[in-house]
Amino acid sequence: MSIPNQIDSLFLNQNPNNNLVLIKDLESFKVKDLIPFTQIIKEKIISTTLDYELYFIKLERLTKEMNQIEKENTKLENEILYQTSIYNRLKDLLIHLEIKESHFISLETDSLKSSEGVSRIEKALYALGNFKEGDYKIRVVKEKKERVNESLKGFYKRFIKEINSILLNYNDYDHLCIHKDLYNKLNFLRDIFLNSKKFKDFHAVLCGLYAKQSSLLYSKEMENHLNKLNRILNKEKEKIEEVLEGLLESYKNIIKMEKKFMGSMGIICDEGEGGMEEVVGGIEGKGGLKEGEDVLKEGFTNGLKEGRGVLKEEEPKESTPLQSTSTLTPTPSINYLDPIFIPINKLLLRFFYDIFYLSELRTMNFLEDFTDQSDDLNLFNLLKEDLKVLLGGLKKKFIQKELEIKDKEEGIKRFKEILKESKLKDINGILYNLNRTRILSNGGLIDLFDNRNLISNLFLIYNHQNRKNEFEKDLKEINEKIKKKVIEEVYKNENWKENLKKIIKEIENKGERGEEMKEIYEILKGIEKDEEGLREDIEKGYDDEGENGG
Repeated sequence: MSIPNQIDSLFLNQNPNNNLVLIKDLESFKVKDLIPFTQIIKEKIISTTLDYELYFIKLERLTKEMNQIEKENTKLENEILYQTSIYNRLKDLLIHLEIKESHFISLETDSLKSSEGVSRIEKALYALGNFKEGDYKIRVVKEKKERVNESLKGFYKRFIKEINSILLNYNDYDHLCIHKDLYNKLNFLRDIFLNSKKFKDFHAVLCGLYAKQSSLLYSKEMENHLNKLNRILNKEKEKIEEVLEGLLESYKNIIKMEKKFMGSMGIICDEGEGGMEEVVGGIEGKGGLKEGEDVLKEGFTNGLKEGRGVLKEEEPKESTPLQSTSTLTPTPSINYLDPIFIPINKLLLRFFYDIFYLSELRTMNFLEDFTDQSDDLNLFNLLKEDLKVLLGGLKKKFIQKELEIKDKEEGIKRFKEILKESKLKDINGILYNLNRTRILSNGGLIDLFDNRNLISNLFLIYNHQNRKNEFEKDLKEINEKIKKKVIEEVYKNENWKENLKKIIKEIENKGERGEEMKEIYEILKGIEKDEEGLREDIEKGYDDEGENGG
């Protein structure tokens, strides 16, 4: 075994018993015998080192080549991305520019009265409406954009004329109604109308035209309808409550339907959706149609200037229990629905005011009981508020008329007739107090006897138990006045007998009033003093009256 093998065996041998043999063999070995082997190992190490250095040089060269290749790849990738971006933008540009010539022709010539024409126009509007200039600044894009704008502007001028023609040619009726035929005609062009919302100035003009013409149309219909109702009620006043209820219910339904239709057409008709300033601002300074702008402003101005102060001159300067302190002219919400119906509210207020003179109590009874709830209809709620104010003014007029009655008996007779119809608790109470005050006014002895009868009749007519204590107090007060007046008249001078005869004669001249003469005798019998046999003469006179039948 060679020396290297023996050394390996010594360290790797797993049998310890052989180690001693190996050690003895190595002890006899001489180191110089290893030199040839170490020389061979050294040569191998040198050879391996040279190979490594050569490989490292090759590796560095390959690394430089790979870095260069990577740079070239990055450059190529950037170039590809750039070319792809150019391709996509050119593709997008071509798509934008690729608007069929037939679309422009459709907007210029196709009929707005046929289904085929309207369908082609809708497609053309969609195509032109989706054209976007983006950030392209090249001439071809600008030219295309200008042509699209001119085409749209020309079409909407034509469309506005068509809508205006439809509105003007719609005939008004002689009664108030829902405009179904008009809705159907406009609904045929609904998508085009809605598409105009993309172009604020055109849409504002269309909405203004509709609001103005609808206001004129409803005003004519309402005037004719109210005149017809007026003729009916002049002949059949007992139908006032029924007619007024039907009128307001119909009007409420018309507002609901109009609001629903306007909403479906994209016409602003609610608070918070926009206002007059915003709409007009979309026209001014943006090349909008001048005639359309004038129409829009005029439509709003006419509606808003009408106001709702039909009874402004009737408003009381001071607040009383019968008057409302709210104003008749609140500022309405600014939208396209208000200018249509605010003038109608005014017509209705005037109609109620006129009907009041046909039947005062029936009109006021209806207004007192009218409690319709329409929280979603601001215009109808404003009308209800105005009707409340109107009712306050009518009550004031009614009371003023009753104040002009001076005769007590006529006042009670009138009060009795009023109670047969009146449902107005406040009016009834005021008229009771008015008649009571009139009855309790001072007067002569005969007047006091009459007042006592009248106050009793008044209480029986009104028949309110909560007034019983007041009635008993009034009756007691009148009796005390009668007693005091009898004594004053009899003893106003020394000729008491003559005075008594004079009083009796006055009573007799008024008719059969024996009970009142007996009462006078009873009063005089009750006085404490008995000068010159007064008591006997009174008793004698009382007996004589009894024998003569009073």
